[in-house]
Order: sequence, then C-alpha cells, then structure tokens
Amino acid sequence: MTDVNTTVSHAKEVYELLDSFIKIGLGALIAGGFSYLAINRNHKNNILKEKLDYKMAMLQDANILFTKYIEKSMQIIDFHYAAAYDNKKTLNCLKYEDKQLLKQYNDEYANNALTLNNLKSKLYFLEAKKAINITAEYQSKFNDFRKDFLNRNNEFASIDEISKILNTLKYFEEIFYDEIRNCFGKLK
Repeated sequence: MTDVNTTVSHAKEVYELLDSFIKIGLGALIAGGFSYLAINRNHKNNILKEKLDYKMAMLQDANILFTKYIEKSMQIIDFHYAAAYDNKKTLNCLKYEDKQLLKQYNDEYANNALTLNNLKSKLYFLEAKKAINITAEYQSKFNDFRKDFLNRNNEFASIDEISKILNTLKYFEEIFYDEIRNCFGKLK
C-alpha cells in the first residue's frame, strides 16, 4: 500500500511539476510574443521617425538653397534698379568700382546657380514636383532678364521693366515657399 501511495504522490509531484513547467513556458511564450510585438512596433516607429527627420532636413536644406539663390539673383536686380534709378543707361556709364561690384554679383550668382541641381534633386526626392517646376520657371525668368540686358548691349532696363520682372520673381518665390510649407504639412 505504501508503494501505491508513494507512486500516487510521485505521480502528483510529476503532474504538478509538468503543470508548473507548462504554466511557466506559456507565460514566457506569451510575454515573449508581446515583447516581440512591442519591440517590432517601436522599431518601425523609430524608422518612420528617422525617415521623417531626414525628409524634414532635406526640405530645410532645399529651402536654404532656394533662399540663397534668390538672394544672389536679387542682388543683381537691385543693382540694375539702382542704376536705372540713378539714370545710368548703360554699363559704360558706371564707375569702375560699380562694374566690379556687378561682376562680383554675377559671379556669385553663377556659383550659386550651380547649387540648383542639388536643390532640384532634394525636391525630386521629396516628390515636390510643383516646387521643382517653380524653381525652373524662376530661373528661366531671371535668365531671360539677364539675356535681355546683354542683347541690349548692356543697356539697363527701365524702372518699370525691372519692377515687372521683380513682381514676377516675387510671385514665383511666394508660390515656392507655399509649396515648401505644403510639403512640411504633408510630412507632419
């Protein structure tokens, strides 16, 4: 009889031991599953946050590049406006220092215009096609203004003509910045 009781108590111990193993194993499996899901979700969120941060940085860089480009083009337009305001008809009417200043502005513009490809590539990556088109249109209008100056044998445009191109460029500038704000809004 003691053998039967020993066998029964031994079977109970084995049963309780197996029961504990199963409970611990299932608990660990469930906890591991939830941990995996939580880590996976956090990892995805971190990746999305990094992508968003990268795109935001690219958008800010694009904004800075376009602002620098506008600054350099506006220096030239301001110079033309000042010359027209002072009744300077041609480049030959300017002092040597003023000619050098205009040359410096043109050189700075030319160097800065090279960054437009960088700007356009950032905008293309951000799928901001409208901003790319606006940039190209701005550049085209400004280059037309410069070509017109050269085609007129370095004769300065009138204040009205300069005001007209200035208003056109300001219009494109406003549209560009609106589009950049829209891109920021889409990213957030």
